[in-house]
Amino acid sequence: MIVSWVKRNGNYSISKALRRGLLLLLSGAFVCPLAGASSSRNEEYLTDEEIEQMRDAQEPPFRMSLLTGFLNKRFEKVRAARATVDSVQGEMTEEISQGDLPGEKEAQRTPGSDNAKDKGKKEPQKTFGEILDVYLSCLDEVSSNLENARTLPLDPKDYMKSLNKLDESLRKQIQWFKALETKTLKKAERETTEEIKQAQGELAEDVEKAIGQLGEQIKKMKDAKKAGDKKE
Repeated sequence: MIVSWVKRNGNYSISKALRRGLLLLLSGAFVCPLAGASSSRNEEYLTDEEIEQMRDAQEPPFRMSLLTGFLNKRFEKVRAARATVDSVQGEMTEEISQGDLPGEKEAQRTPGSDNAKDKGKKEPQKTFGEILDVYLSCLDEVSSNLENARTLPLDPKDYMKSLNKLDESLRKQIQWFKALETKTLKKAERETTEEIKQAQGELAEDVEKAIGQLGEQIKKMKDAKKAGDKKE
């Protein structure tokens, strides 16, 4: 297991992703690490296809690009789930204002309606809290891969491109979560949301630092090339 350390408030502590992995091990759960630089933790939030893609993506730039895509997908699911929650709450408020009991109109629908048929065919939907947990797991995975990549040889230009894309996506997601109204959320959902905000902030700082270091590395490479050209 690769130990990843995160600096918080001037002190170093084990990364959140690793802490979760250790908890799984201590509880007797099986943790199956992905090949390459992935952290040792449960990847159940990934689909089988995504796991195969991760196994094939051994180079940090490709792996980070994949993870950024996975993170974006999970974020879109969070947004969609929140929109659904807001819609349901709006309908309930409207029913109450009209003198109906919450959910009464839904209960009055005939069992033979299209909605009832479709509902019977669909798989159980995840709750908003579960969707938040999946997003947080993906966020932790991105953070772990960023930490582990520091010890690996890589092409600074390609990795810079992948980190710039991650930085752009992360900024948008941070803004959305900052604007998220949490008063109507359940206690567990509010706690997960706070965890997400903290993890986003830590990751954003790490990405910014990594981009700066890569920029310096690229500059040194260019300066060395110029010096070599002058000698010739």
